Amino acid sequence: MFSDVEVISNNTYGYNQFTYSIPHKFKTKLSIGSLVKVEFRNKIVDALVVNLRSKTEVKNPKNILKVSNFTLGNEQDLYCKYIALSNRLNCGILLHNIIDLDNLKSAPARLLRSALGDVLCRTTCQVDWLTSHFLLETFYDETPFALQYEDEKILLNHSQKILTGDEETLAALSRMTLLNGIAAIIIGSTHAGSMGEHLISHYIDMFMGDGHPGSLHGEQVGIATLLLSKMQNDILNSSKTPQFLEINYDLIIFENIFGKDAGSNLHKQFQNKLFTQTSLTDINKKLIKNWSDYKKTIIKFAVHTDKIKKSFIN
Repeated sequence: MFSDVEVISNNTYGYNQFTYSIPHKFKTKLSIGSLVKVEFRNKIVDALVVNLRSKTEVKNPKNILKVSNFTLGNEQDLYCKYIALSNRLNCGILLHNIIDLDNLKSAPARLLRSALGDVLCRTTCQVDWLTSHFLLETFYDETPFALQYEDEKILLNHSQKILTGDEETLAALSRMTLLNGIAAIIIGSTHAGSMGEHLISHYIDMFMGDGHPGSLHGEQVGIATLLLSKMQNDILNSSKTPQFLEINYDLIIFENIFGKDAGSNLHKQFQNKLFTQTSLTDINKKLIKNWSDYKKTIIKFAVHTDKIKKSFIN
């Protein structure tokens, strides 16, 4: 058996793929999407398996040296290829320096926990976006979330292992971080990885000034995710149909919260999102008529707040 690989490097090598022999001990471990170690131009480098074959015209191909626990799933592999082709790159250069498990193993625990806090907002983002889709007919695409489900399960159930150098959980953490960035390129927005919980974190960074506690971005997002998750779960598990009410949006309120200059600017921007009396009535009617069906769909993607909290404590 032989494998065609793309070297993970900042050099495209003319978009070439390179063929290596698969030792018998690796035959059951290797698949398309596997990360491997190979000897390339007198150096040991990382490479991505892009094809498997039973024959090759290459004479005396070198052996694959090591197979990593990190493997891109089929959908992830296709996603990576899509991004690479869209930007006239190969997958090897796309992955260059994005994933380095050896460095992650020695990363400070606080930074790893912060990264965990930043990616486990999948549930709050998806509930936010899907709700907006139902109520406001916002464009929605489940694909970037579907790519994260399996890795999210690993992190929710085994988050403590990111601090012990476990490659499977570190790989899951890396993939979720990577896919969030790729998703933003594909869908043209950050809806798949940055919604209400990130707004709270950005507010802390923008307006706390000297009172900022020195918390990291992922730490703030993690806490805000717990807050948003509880709010969402309370609504989804309530027997009552939610209804929107008019709010007081006087300029003075914005200036008191955000300061005079920023408050004035944000107040103007808020007008574009403000429900009119007519739209408010229409949305509430839509909720009364369809909330039961909406809820059945949305609740499938919600994670219980205590489960997220437990993964942060581990």
